[in-house]
Amino acid sequence: MRRDGDRASGATVAFLDAATPRRAPTPPRLGRYRDRVSPSARPLRRRAVETVSPLLQRLPSRGWAAPTADRPGAAGALAAFVTARDELTAGRRPAELGSTIIRLLERADAALERGDLDWTTEWFDEALQLAFHPTVHHSYDSSPVLSDPEGFLAPFRASETGRGLLLDPDPVRPEHAGGTRVLAACHSSWTFLDRLVEATGAPTGPLSWSRLDLAALPPDQRPTHRRAVRARARFALTGERPAVPDLLARHLESTDTLFVEWGAYPFAWLSLMDLGSTRLVCRLHRYEGMTPYPLLADFANVDEMLLISPSVRDALAAATPRLAQAHRVSTVRNPHNYTRFTTTKEPGAERTLIQVGWATPVKDVLFTLDVLESLRQEDPGWRLILVGPRPAHSVARDEAYACEAEARIADLGDAVEVLGRRDDVPDLLRRA
Repeated sequence: MRRDGDRASGATVAFLDAATPRRAPTPPRLGRYRDRVSPSARPLRRRAVETVSPLLQRLPSRGWAAPTADRPGAAGALAAFVTARDELTAGRRPAELGSTIIRLLERADAALERGDLDWTTEWFDEALQLAFHPTVHHSYDSSPVLSDPEGFLAPFRASETGRGLLLDPDPVRPEHAGGTRVLAACHSSWTFLDRLVEATGAPTGPLSWSRLDLAALPPDQRPTHRRAVRARARFALTGERPAVPDLLARHLESTDTLFVEWGAYPFAWLSLMDLGSTRLVCRLHRYEGMTPYPLLADFANVDEMLLISPSVRDALAAATPRLAQAHRVSTVRNPHNYTRFTTTKEPGAERTLIQVGWATPVKDVLFTLDVLESLRQEDPGWRLILVGPRPAHSVARDEAYACEAEARIADLGDAVEVLGRRDDVPDLLRRA
């Protein structure tokens, strides 16, 4: 995994644009705030938070947010959030990003001190949305949560809410033995999981697999970012775990092991549930390390955590203190069938590179172009073949990447061949 110190340091500075004390983590105080808000007030306040705040957040910043952002209090903090969010959505990183995150966390801490769990969660979520916006983590190597986790997490470590929701250890839970009846749960993205199931020898192998698409759950029981954040906040601050959805509960009656594919918000949400005697096994790929969901997960409730490579495991361990609470952490690579690709090479393949997929920043074709240019300094005969769609200009945060990639490809002239989407990749690999 390449570490780009220059790009990473620029991303981190945005979070340290205000003096941020780096406090040592404090022991968890689970349930400290459970009785601070009366039960009769909670539903009314929660309805107000969940109705008003999303409406205000959806307002465009033009005309009201920028002039209001400097005002003290809740209105100013909300305006600062909307202003920063709109800048990030446009592909620009605001100079005040770090101080805005700190400001939102201070609002969350103030709400926590007075026992208002709903507004604590709302302000915390806004800080989380800014800190983990895709514009901040536009590529795997320059993502500050991976390249400088200590600096990136400093504002959250300095916040009581941030420590409680992201960093403090969770209560220890016993490991579950599981069994051969495995329920695979995923949110409509089965490609890699299908290969993994096939690699276990299914359907005649030792494991009996069934599956549940979490998108099939009723809307009010379906995992979302908002639901995962609120489940983590309620568990961390009151000890309450989210209810197991009815459809999942019925599946678990005939399941020994729940296998959750992808480490996104469904993983964080499911990890917080009491699954009874069911063994919980989860698998995280790569991009999820640039999201808040590993930090939100209850790893003490995870019997085995699977990661796709040692480099991902190391990066996640540095950025996610709670990973150490998982009962087991293993590396399970994505299985691939390479038999179709064992073909003879064409003349010139020895000086040809090929990259399959280069449309998004996380594919980092700029690094490949760096390699090509270095090789051509020694031997101008080196060439590059690019397979797959071109970068899109429709996503603002990807615009700079798309423009730089296309400009550099144009400068290299005939040394780069762009083929677009193809269905004959095994044959194309004979050329490289």
